[in-house]
Amino acid sequence: MLFSQLQDLGVDGILVAPGFGYEAVGEKLFLEKREIERKFEQVYEMSKRFRFYSTPMYLKFLKGERQLECTPWGNPTRNPQGWKAPCYLITDAHYPTYREMMEKTDWEKYGVGKDPRCGQCMMHCGFEPTVVSEIGKSWKDIWEMILWELS
Repeated sequence: MLFSQLQDLGVDGILVAPGFGYEAVGEKLFLEKREIERKFEQVYEMSKRFRFYSTPMYLKFLKGERQLECTPWGNPTRNPQGWKAPCYLITDAHYPTYREMMEKTDWEKYGVGKDPRCGQCMMHCGFEPTVVSEIGKSWKDIWEMILWELS
């Protein structure tokens, strides 16, 4: 198993996220959302044996147990063309400055159910930032994150 081999090599932890189809790929190579949820039920169980950097809340989202909204600006991307909006998988524009990207991008139009390109997305770049904003809303979530951090 890959995770066992990585652990044996001394890898500190693993970040997992499902692949999904987006316009730059063009072909239908990826699983649909329900298929991803079934796969991540198994991955969630593996997270009890291996150190994952993905948070428990995100993993529960991936297995369909929790709902999260995308926060597309939560992990901004900069490349040689500038600041990329809205996220590192979808490019509608590049901006010379971070401020310009934040001010000129209509963030409300992106996310599952808003932009068809986001329809199957469950990527960490948009949903792990949402975990950060949601964490303080529930003592159960806070406790789970403390235990995750200490494990």
